[in-house]
Amino acid sequence: MTERAAESPGRIVVPKVLLLYIIHEHPGINDGQLITLALQSCYTDYFTYVEASTELVETGLLSRISPDTANINGAGIPQPAWYITETGKQVLETLRSEIPPALVAWLQHSGRDILRRQQENAAVLARAEYSPDGNPTSRLSLNEAGRPLIDLIVTWPSLALAEEACRHWQKNAPKLYPQLLQFLNPEVAADENEDAPHDTSYTDA
Repeated sequence: MTERAAESPGRIVVPKVLLLYIIHEHPGINDGQLITLALQSCYTDYFTYVEASTELVETGLLSRISPDTANINGAGIPQPAWYITETGKQVLETLRSEIPPALVAWLQHSGRDILRRQQENAAVLARAEYSPDGNPTSRLSLNEAGRPLIDLIVTWPSLALAEEACRHWQKNAPKLYPQLLQFLNPEVAADENEDAPHDTSYTDA
């Protein structure tokens, strides 16, 4: 069973502050990851989560990028990405003291482990987003049985091209991986091809 932040919290944390903190620590987190961390923290339930996250977007404290321009999960389904706005950061700084140390410790340790395991278990990951310096990028990765095979970040002239690269990678990663190895290092490509994942049929999102 996954360790949780606190079974009997001494203080009640406003779910909105919890969500602001999680997204501040994990910019670009998707719906599934955010829900998992919020619920497993034991400081909110699903219905409160939906209400709180909706109000945070409506008041301009959080931004939720639509599925058309967000990351794609391992099942090939577009996932909205969450970011905290500058106003949200100011509010969080004011209310940060309301977050119990036990919850902060859990999010920094067990919470990060949860996200890491989710990423490792996903066979193909593709995310289109802006880098910290404002350049459109796509992050493309391929894992097999929890073992990372490739993790690549590419900068593009536009976000549309980054998104197209993500869609192409999501559908063709098992074929593209050995081709990349062959291009980068022909001498070891033959050995690595034996370990490469078998081609899998993907359905469009």
